[in-house]
Amino acid sequence: MAHVEIDLHTHTTASDGTHTPAELVARAARRGVRVLGIADHDTLDGIAGAQAAGRELGVEIVPGVEFSTRHERAKHFVGIHLLGYFINPAHPALLEMMGKIKQGRLEQKSAKSKNCNHLGLTSR
Repeated sequence: MAHVEIDLHTHTTASDGTHTPAELVARAARRGVRVLGIADHDTLDGIAGAQAAGRELGVEIVPGVEFSTRHERAKHFVGIHLLGYFINPAHPALLEMMGKIKQGRLEQKSAKSKNCNHLGLTSR
């Protein structure tokens, strides 16, 4: 059986990673990784760029997503991250759900900004 370097849990700048999808694939290729999973937090935005770079560099991209969920236990919430691999990033139901998540995050950021402004804190 041949040895193949695989990394299935990576993030791009589409969520909390430090490299663009193309940069991440290039770094992986230089390190001998031949199968790379892109599993950004609650977004599919890094997959297409990674797939394009993967085709050029001979790295197979496993499309994925890391869903942020919460489980209510007693008097507090427990954060749970659920990884989904080999997803279809063009699936209508998945795209609809990702749109709702993105909208919810925008609304949350807007509310936080209003709270800061109310306290006299501003951003530049």
